[in-house]
Amino acid sequence: MSTLRTLKIFALATLAVWLVGCSDDTTKPPPPPQPPQLVYSTVKNLPNNDVYDIFVDSKGRQWFCTDSGVGMALKNNATFVETRYNSFDGVPNIKCRATAELNGKIFIGTWGGGIGVGDSLAINYPNSGEPDPNRPDSTLWQVLNEEDGLIANRVFSLAVDDSSVWIATAAGVSQYIDDDSRPMEDRWIDHSDLGPNVVTQILVAKTRTRGTEVWMAEKLRDEGGTLVPGGIRVRGFPGYQHYTTESSGIPSDNCNGITYDSINDLFLSAHATHGAATVDVDTRVWNYFNKASGAVSDLGSSIGINLRDTYWPQGTRWFATQAGLSRVLPDGTITNYVQGSGMPSINVRKVYIDPGDHVWLAFVEAGAVRVKP
Repeated sequence: MSTLRTLKIFALATLAVWLVGCSDDTTKPPPPPQPPQLVYSTVKNLPNNDVYDIFVDSKGRQWFCTDSGVGMALKNNATFVETRYNSFDGVPNIKCRATAELNGKIFIGTWGGGIGVGDSLAINYPNSGEPDPNRPDSTLWQVLNEEDGLIANRVFSLAVDDSSVWIATAAGVSQYIDDDSRPMEDRWIDHSDLGPNVVTQILVAKTRTRGTEVWMAEKLRDEGGTLVPGGIRVRGFPGYQHYTTESSGIPSDNCNGITYDSINDLFLSAHATHGAATVDVDTRVWNYFNKASGAVSDLGSSIGINLRDTYWPQGTRWFATQAGLSRVLPDGTITNYVQGSGMPSINVRKVYIDPGDHVWLAFVEAGAVRVKP
């Protein structure tokens, strides 16, 4: 064997050993784990994929407020919209923003047209998309607007107590007493004492010790008329409280979502720039949940909690953001769902927990899903 051939064989053998050694190199960090998968059912046949609100009524029907009308699925936990309502059916504006139910009526808040009110029995179609032959579509929805006493036709959010609907608008709060025996002008309660503020989220909660409270995420107008975040205002019985960064431990004045934890008598809030927080009203102690403590993002949009032990442990919290979703179990375990986790988008506008304890997600321009346990 020539010397040149021997050198070639030695070089190839050395290269092979080096390559094998590199493949067994334990100094390199392991690849990152795959993101957890979120199992869900996609809602199909929506009027529009830009979804603002999801609501399940007392008959088990699902309502989806979108930028092109409201869609309704008839069956319990269905994910196919059988019927879609818009201005042709009497809904005052196709830009639907919020849904609520009271006294057998469905209330649809719209952006620019006030509120559409539908008789729950009249809109309970027995067949897919088939209206009541004795009632034209255009009469299915009555309208409540500024001419009737509503403070503004641009509606952000709806909430109900035992006898009335609270309406958060671009010019403050209206309270509508749902009593057909009263003249229309006597059904409205003036809340001008709150000021001409923009209220983007409203919640009515029956607390353990303080009675019923109305929680409002608001924006204020500065001296130049520009809207600025205004914190959270609470209407108790009696009196008001106003949580701001100056008056309390609220993490940010820019609140996007509020919900009530009746298990622990806590209020949960989602903030546009500082994550989420909980507050014990009696002690005024705030606790924070943000990116530094494990949240997927600080850009909060909504927050929800499982109040029953049905599909997830009681007390499981869901924090929706513009960059994904965080699920926090009662033991503190955090799971973050981001791009690649199975969701149609990471920009979650709202998380909704229905009366059956199912979790629903509304997305910005990506539809809606029901999360499967």
